[in-house]
Amino acid sequence: WNWKDTDAWLLWLKAKHVTAIATLLEPVDWMMKGGAKEPADWGYFIEEWSKFAAAVVRYINVEHKAGIRYWEIWNEPDASHWFGRGWGGDPEHYSALFNSAVKSMKQVDPSIKVGTGGIADPYGGSLKSWWEPCLRDYGINRSIDFVCLHGYYGDPTNGHWLTALRNARALMRQYLGHEIPIWVTEFNADFRADFARRGLSYEKQSLYVAETLALFAHQKIDAAQYFCIGWYGSDFCPWESTDGGKRRPVVEAYHFWQDYRGQ
Repeated sequence: WNWKDTDAWLLWLKAKHVTAIATLLEPVDWMMKGGAKEPADWGYFIEEWSKFAAAVVRYINVEHKAGIRYWEIWNEPDASHWFGRGWGGDPEHYSALFNSAVKSMKQVDPSIKVGTGGIADPYGGSLKSWWEPCLRDYGINRSIDFVCLHGYYGDPTNGHWLTALRNARALMRQYLGHEIPIWVTEFNADFRADFARRGLSYEKQSLYVAETLALFAHQKIDAAQYFCIGWYGSDFCPWESTDGGKRRPVVEAYHFWQDYRGQ
């Protein structure tokens, strides 16, 4: 165990008087039991990863009393981040990992909320090919507290976000009997690192972000995370050394959401 980066993050949160959502992801060699591209023993991997998840919650919330309430399991598990499986992922093994991890984590801190990793393309079909089987066949509906969605859909008037949100909530009602919160843990006007150089100006990007935030506010999305503040050297970053630290227009777009929600 090496907590150096975690400690620095916790100090930063305390200094800034903010909370955070924590994402737990990726395997470690000792969990893989000799597997290269995927675990050689899924049962062993799921058990050890669940212990790891519980240990992180214990270190952050019990030992350091950081009060991180929201925890996301994996990053885009419906796509190649899940052992290179590609679109549709592996709902059976992911669900087993999710359910086991939630049980272990909440034994350490019953106050936390745990959600799925951000679904990489909810508009393009992963809600049906990945999330629905997780809910319908593999028991996530009994342990999920919220769901995370990702999307880089450009001009929100194309209806992609609205369709994705409506479809996600329809599946909730069908398999949970009620709606749970939606967190958008990645969104932007484009998914490419150099999209400004490809013709999508910072000003147009800002307009799309502001309009998307207005849509999220109207649709009662709990939280939205602009991707990515801090990716230095790319068009995603609102400030960087190459332009003298100038704040890019997208920073101001968040005022739209603040004004709409009144906070």
